[in-house]
Order: sequence, then structure tokens, then C-alpha cells
Amino acid sequence: MAQKIRIPRPRVKELRKLYKALITTSIALRIEALKNVLQWYDQAMPYVEWKLDLIEAQHKSLAEAKRIDRARQKDKIYKCRRLGIDNNKEYEQETAFLSAIRLLEHYCKLLRPWPIDKVYSQYELVAKKLEAKQLRLEGKFGQFLHILRALKPVTAAGESMRFTISDSLKGTKFGFKTNELIYSRDNAKHCLAVLRQRGALSLVATELEPIARAAAQEKNSEGHFILNRELQIKAMQKMLQNFVHFCSQPEAPKRLIKTAYQVQKTVHTNGHKPTGNRKPFGRGAKIDGLFVEGSAVGVLYSALKDGQWHLKTDLQKLINVGLASRLRGIVDHGAQGGYKIEMNVDKVRLVYPTRTP
Repeated sequence: MAQKIRIPRPRVKELRKLYKALITTSIALRIEALKNVLQWYDQAMPYVEWKLDLIEAQHKSLAEAKRIDRARQKDKIYKCRRLGIDNNKEYEQETAFLSAIRLLEHYCKLLRPWPIDKVYSQYELVAKKLEAKQLRLEGKFGQFLHILRALKPVTAAGESMRFTISDSLKGTKFGFKTNELIYSRDNAKHCLAVLRQRGALSLVATELEPIARAAAQEKNSEGHFILNRELQIKAMQKMLQNFVHFCSQPEAPKRLIKTAYQVQKTVHTNGHKPTGNRKPFGRGAKIDGLFVEGSAVGVLYSALKDGQWHLKTDLQKLINVGLASRLRGIVDHGAQGGYKIEMNVDKVRLVYPTRTP
């Protein structure tokens, strides 16, 4: 008889990694983490059932009763999960998913999964600290949040959207059940920099499209959220109207656009900053399209490009900086010029591969 295909054992370490996302004050992120945990159990259940079938095959008298018991457990798991999916209240949804995961832990006990109640116990220990950190983030980046909240975006179902900042995710994420647009710390820092350097209008122009995309997510007949382009355009128009109205209020920023500036890099020459009309190294007329005329490297290249041997002492007299470092600069450009530097004890020459000097 052909043997049944062996199913690989799921890695419990991956489950532990998913649990790390539960340590956050954002209920939207916790719900997303619980969904990922449920998906891990979806992949683990085939292995558990295959393993239990092997064990029960040795005790045929109890096999039928065990299968009936497992079917009842799976029915309870399905009902709890369905209750969480269909519920619109985030706290009730989180409770339903938690109940489903507790049942799955009992169903998959041979894997010895880490109990989710222990994870929530760890969260309760640091909850106050995380809430204080969340308040600090809101205060630190509240300036750009105030501008975005003035847009007053609403979802496809007509519910108001909320803006929050979390230190426990990357990028920007939208919670479909909680109507929260959650910014990471790095994204919030970038938005605040745009507001301070370029003005409120630049910030709105940058964030308007992703906010409208989140607002235009509409649930289809299968229960999945899809983008409705017409709703996205209407959401952008409505938010722009709200922003125009906000700009007429006393709390609006006085300047909507600020002159953008670029930080110019200061290049040091011989340990001193360039003064007067001197141009930083790398600018100006080039010799053979490679080196700046008048620079130390350019002077050396002009002397060496004849391909003849030159004394190091004579070359050092041409420049007032270290010879070895400038020769290395010429070597670094060798791939562009198609040549290399050859040196002996006291002489140097430039060698072209296409010609013999």
C-alpha cells in the first residue's frame, strides 16, 4: 500500500515572532496580529490532524469518538472566528479572535504552542509605559497630525477616519475595522520635516493621495476590501474643500508654502573651508573630462599623461599636498580613463592600455 504523504511540522518559532506584534497600544495593530496568528494555525492544523490520525490508528476503539470530539472543537473555532470577522466593534472583534485562538491552542496542543494569555499578560505589564510613549509621540508629531485631521476624511461607509502614530510598525497602515490610518515613527518624522521645510500645502499634496486611497476602500460581495476609483476622486475633492475652509480659520498656518532649501555640502581643501569665489573640488573645467583644471590631481595628470617616467621629487614640487594620496586619486579614475599608474623606487608613469609609451 502507498504510504500517506508526510506533512512537515510547523515551526512554533514563527508563532512567537507573530506574538511580538501584539505588544502595542493600537487595537487595530493587535487585530491584524491576531489575524496573522489565525493564519499560522490554519497552516498548522493539517499537520495536527495527520499526526492525530496516526496516533488514533493504533487505538481503533477510540478513533471514532476522538474524530467526533475534534469535529465539535473545529465547529466552535469556526463560530468564534466568524463572529470576529462579522463584528464591526473592535473590542468585541479582538475578544472573538482571542477565544478562537485559545480553542486552537487546545486543538493543537501536541505542538505545545506558547499560550496567548501569557502574551497579553506581558502586554498588561508594559501597557502604561506604552501609553505614555504613545502620548509623547502624539505630542512630538502632533503638528502635522493637526493639518491632516483638518482634511476630515471619511471612509466609503461614511465613518470618520482617525490618524495615529505607532512605534511598533513600519510604513503607513490602514486599519479597516477601526478606520485608523497609522503612521510609523519614521513616516511621521518625514511628514513633520515636509511641513516645517516646505509648508502645509506641500504636506497635503504629499499625503492626499494615500489618504484618499484608504478612504475609498469598499467592501465587495465576498467581504474583501477593494479600491473604488470614483470614491477616491470624490474623497480627494472633499478633503481639498475641507482644507480650503481650514485655511480661512485663525488656527491655520500663516504660510502655506515655504521656500525649499537644499543643504550645500562644504568641501574642505587642505583643512580649510573654501573662501571667496573658490569652487569646491569636483567643479570647473575638466581635463579630458576627468580632472578639474588647477587641482592637485589635475596638475599631476597633465604632467603624467605623456606616458613618460617622471621623478617623484619633480612631481612633488608641482603640488603642495601629499603625492601618494593624489596618485591614488588618479588610480581610482583608472576605469574611466582606461589607464593605470606604474611606480618604481623613485619614478612614476601613466600607462595607457591602447598604446605603448
